[in-house]
Amino acid sequence: MAQNFDDWEPPEPVCEGDLQIIILEQDETAPFSGQFFTHDAAACIASRIQLCINAARAELWRQYQIYETNLETQQLIAGEEITARDDTIDILEDELAEALEDPWYESFGFQFTVGLVGGVGIGYLLNEVLND
Repeated sequence: MAQNFDDWEPPEPVCEGDLQIIILEQDETAPFSGQFFTHDAAACIASRIQLCINAARAELWRQYQIYETNLETQQLIAGEEITARDDTIDILEDELAEALEDPWYESFGFQFTVGLVGGVGIGYLLNEVLND
């Protein structure tokens, strides 16, 4: 669920007042070279940084929630698959136990087949004996 955030920009912070960046050279009123920010400019920069931090935290939290939900769903599906597998194993074990309780030669199908073959065989033999 990757999204492209290249075009995303944080909302514009509320910046009011004198937003100047004053550049000083050495030997001017400060004893070093550098840049000074007015209080308003520094507050605006801090506000922008805080907005970016808050937006990043919100995005991280959103991604975390997505991953957590996906993990919970996968765990639920895996649990259901395990339950279905265990139920299938129980059913097959019960069927196997029932099949092993009655020997194959005591089954109705086997007895019917033996009776049918035996009856046809006896009938054929009687027919041969009586027709000779």
